[in-house]
Amino acid sequence: MATGAVIYQKKRRGEGSQTEMRYESYPSAQDQSLQLFAGFHLPQVPSPLAIYMHGWHGSVKDGSRDKIRQLVMGIEDTYLWVEPEMRGRGKSAGTPDANGWELQDVIDAVQFAQRQYPDHSQHPDIVYLLGGSGGGGNVYSLIGKFPDFFSAAVCFCGISDYAAWYEEDQVGEFRDELEVWIGGDPGSRQEAYASRSGITLVENLLTPLLIVHGTGDLRVPVEQADQYMRRAARAGKESLVELVELQGVGSQDHLEHLSQQQQTWLQAMISKHLRSHNSRPQLPLAGRFIVAGYLQTRCFGIIFDDIDRVGRVEYTLSENGCVKDLYVESDQAHGVTVTIPAHLALPSIKVGGSIQAVRFCRRQ
Repeated sequence: MATGAVIYQKKRRGEGSQTEMRYESYPSAQDQSLQLFAGFHLPQVPSPLAIYMHGWHGSVKDGSRDKIRQLVMGIEDTYLWVEPEMRGRGKSAGTPDANGWELQDVIDAVQFAQRQYPDHSQHPDIVYLLGGSGGGGNVYSLIGKFPDFFSAAVCFCGISDYAAWYEEDQVGEFRDELEVWIGGDPGSRQEAYASRSGITLVENLLTPLLIVHGTGDLRVPVEQADQYMRRAARAGKESLVELVELQGVGSQDHLEHLSQQQQTWLQAMISKHLRSHNSRPQLPLAGRFIVAGYLQTRCFGIIFDDIDRVGRVEYTLSENGCVKDLYVESDQAHGVTVTIPAHLALPSIKVGGSIQAVRFCRRQ
């Protein structure tokens, strides 16, 4: 099937406007043999682009049963909504890998939408990210692995620490999939679990983040949000994060006991949060990031030879955004690929720890 093939399309009437939804294939930058799919909701007027990440056991076609999706995508503002179908769900090929390469697929879906539907996208530099439950876990990691890509993010009931979540899953609802998708349990794969977890990447945070979590949530305990906030405070990032804890909300259903009044209030809060941030984050001219398998910025990227590895990168940029110097270190990774935009000069690079091999790769 050719890239861009439309499986189905339909029209729905929202708040004051009609939207066409296309379930369409798009290419993977990481694995060209994969055919991926996403839902693209095309507004009648050019609008900001917003991503919604479906839940752990969800898919785009099951979206009508996703209460968080209904709440989020029911806000009055008009967006070009993109719903990536995660690997192995719906018609997307590949195998789920729990915040591994499947997160690059999200960026690929955005870039496809910007190329394919320029008349529906208001501004290519404004990209919002929202998700709930497993999709909330994607949000925590995406804003850490792609620190200058998203203008603002909203995380509902997300998993910030996969190792802790594994231990909290007393009924085994998610453990079997975590073991398959990450390659074992946290005791045997500690670094792999860390590389998948947004809490590992808190110090990378540049994207304003709104977290919403019910205190009664049994499937993803509110401690997942609390520990992210504590880590943000220690990293000096608390000004970028707002946590709303919904007292008494949640049980086996994340939004159980949520009143209509609370839903309306939340929708207004989400709209305000997104509207308040209409530009992409800018990298400081010098800084440091944690690398959890890989890291991509608009100026450079770092990819370890094994995405289960964690390390760090220090960088300096010129005034025009060209990366001048890089220092990359990891205790376990042996090789690193540095990606640089095609129009920028190659930087000088030093490595430390166990890294022995470096290669450069140009990207468009």
